[in-house]
Amino acid sequence: MTHLILRRQLLTIICLFLLLNVVGQAPAVKPNGKFLMINGFKMYYEEHGKGKPLLLIHGNNESGESMKYQVEYFKKTRRVIVADSRAHGRSGFVGNEDFNYDMLTADWAALIDKLSLEQADVFGWSDGGIIGILLAKDHPKRIDKVYAFGANTKLPPEAVLPEVDRGLNKFLATLPDTGAGVNTKKLLAMMTKYPDIPWEELRKVNKPITVATADRDLILVEHSVKIYRHLPMAHLEVFPNQSHFMVWDDHQKINKAAEEFFNKPFKPVALVPKEFEFLIDK
Repeated sequence: MTHLILRRQLLTIICLFLLLNVVGQAPAVKPNGKFLMINGFKMYYEEHGKGKPLLLIHGNNESGESMKYQVEYFKKTRRVIVADSRAHGRSGFVGNEDFNYDMLTADWAALIDKLSLEQADVFGWSDGGIIGILLAKDHPKRIDKVYAFGANTKLPPEAVLPEVDRGLNKFLATLPDTGAGVNTKKLLAMMTKYPDIPWEELRKVNKPITVATADRDLILVEHSVKIYRHLPMAHLEVFPNQSHFMVWDDHQKINKAAEEFFNKPFKPVALVPKEFEFLIDK
């Protein structure tokens, strides 16, 4: 019995050791992974496939690894660029800085310039969707279309489920203000301060954007609808019985939806057929 208890204790220690090492390290640099100096820090990126450039932009406290299902799908037909945003994954950061979405957007715009991309499409998930919308707003010459899934442009309580907001703030209170976890805390805290994109600014974005969400997303569906209503060139896509993590859980469906949006000319359907135009007061 004593031998069995000691064995279990040893296995527990080994498992904890492995877990701590996995959590404490950034993902490994792949053979095709490279670094570029972007706005004072080293930004990690990878390229896969050939064709029209497509940027895959991950969410908060994730890395390009979280977009692996999108990489595998789109690399067959596109030149896929997947990177780790500032202070995420394998990318560095500058000093004791705080983070915001304008900063991260400027980094991705600089990456586009460094890679000499004339124009690219964007598939952004969560924070990546926010960055995609901001790229279309602030760098329209570099962006063609944006597929933004699970993105918000305002703060709680307007944009996010209240239980998510409460849970995030409780979790933030448990994180240290110094040491290894400080960047994690700063990145998560960014979601309690930003974004706050003025609605009138969205009206100026003249790029095709699909505002995609799920009926079980962390972002309020009514907020996604409001984003859609304020973008002049937008589609709205609400996936039934899906969550914020559809990019993993049902990646084939969302990848196909994004591919169709990227490949087809942007042309909103008419409100009514021609024979019913009398119903519309122009």
